[in-house]
Amino acid sequence: MKVRAILNPRAGVAAHRTREAVEQGRPSWKDYAVYLTREPGHATSLAREAVAAGAGLVLAVGGDGTVNEVAQGLVGSPAALGIVPVGSGNGLARALRIPLQPAGALAALESGARRRMDVGAINGRIFLNVAGVGFDAAVGHAFHERGKKGGRRGLLGYLRLSLRELRAYRPKSLTLEVAASRLDLAAFVLTFANGPQYGSGAVINPGAKLDDGTLEVVVF
Repeated sequence: MKVRAILNPRAGVAAHRTREAVEQGRPSWKDYAVYLTREPGHATSLAREAVAAGAGLVLAVGGDGTVNEVAQGLVGSPAALGIVPVGSGNGLARALRIPLQPAGALAALESGARRRMDVGAINGRIFLNVAGVGFDAAVGHAFHERGKKGGRRGLLGYLRLSLRELRAYRPKSLTLEVAASRLDLAAFVLTFANGPQYGSGAVINPGAKLDDGTLEVVVF
């Protein structure tokens, strides 16, 4: 089986150790290569190229953003997604109980069984874990923009941004339609959740199952 790893070189606080572990791969992966992302969206292109080259397993090495980008290029293909979590929150990896150390994650992937999981879509873009339109989305956007400018990442940086956004954020008027129900509200948080948490243990949807065919709508 061809295995291709797509590595975000800016993810994680120990990027050099991550790269060393990933470049070594696993003994059973005879046809193995690692590609580095250069810019936002590049991981999706690399994932599509890996599928076109016949890869059976494509590893997303980074945080939830990198995982999402790789998944964009894999949906509808026969290739499986593997996660080596080295991001700030690693929400999906935590939900899947993937080891948070690169070597442990790679070992788990070597012997792991394939499972199908649900995905959601918003504005034509898929998501695997959670997608929000309230305060959580505002903080996530600010965190992403700060990262692009070389700002501090990690949990502490996320908490500082949350406190800053909290002072300025005002809920917007929303209309929520689910099946035959319609609700007009001004929600502080409105999240469509497939998994249980945003990351770093911040649980929004306890008891969630990633393969039960449903998404939960969480309103606060």
